[in-house]
Amino acid sequence: MVYPDSVEYERPKQWPNHAASDEALELFRNLANMDFESVGAEVNHFDKTPFFKFDNEAQAIFNNWIDTHQKETLQNDEISMFLQQHLTKYRSLIPSLALIFHCLDCTRSTLHSGNIKAPNIKLAIQWGEYLFSHAERVYNGLGNPVDNGAIQLSKNIKRGKLNSPFSTRDVYRKNWHLLNNKKKAQQAIDLLIEFGWLDSLASESTGTGRTPTPRYVINPRLKIK
Repeated sequence: MVYPDSVEYERPKQWPNHAASDEALELFRNLANMDFESVGAEVNHFDKTPFFKFDNEAQAIFNNWIDTHQKETLQNDEISMFLQQHLTKYRSLIPSLALIFHCLDCTRSTLHSGNIKAPNIKLAIQWGEYLFSHAERVYNGLGNPVDNGAIQLSKNIKRGKLNSPFSTRDVYRKNWHLLNNKKKAQQAIDLLIEFGWLDSLASESTGTGRTPTPRYVINPRLKIK
């Protein structure tokens, strides 16, 4: 999930970085003993646990991110259902990461006290992008890839994203998730033919000696948006 696909083994050539380890432990101690109210955390009569808020700039950045996340990620038909369900958690993950980064800054200097600032929400969003690449790798491995590709193709057909008749090339050139090469597209098409969603047109000879390109028609009984 984290390492590259191929890692060449090398014997360790240096000692572990003990200074970095000591610094991390000191940060943990400071966080455990921190008086959060003294660095700008608020407390109200609804909740006695100290909390931080975004400053105006950080709030604007977060608002823009969550609007984009909601529209382009959580409502993206080309992302699998499993991955979308995972990504719903990013609506709380991103501000949680920003809070962690802000608290770490507060342990280092009182200059960072007060509301959560723009650099920390930006860093949280960057971390979200990095973690997304891990999640994508994991969730795309769930289930039968041929079945998942056929499900993805059926969704695009019902949404009117594919004209009838069409060729295999028409599918994979759209670069849809799970359908972005010839083999994946053809496997999905073949499965939908079995289920009656598609039918293969009789190929007509072009007279040039070249094998004609197979084409497929969508079942007219399907309800297309």
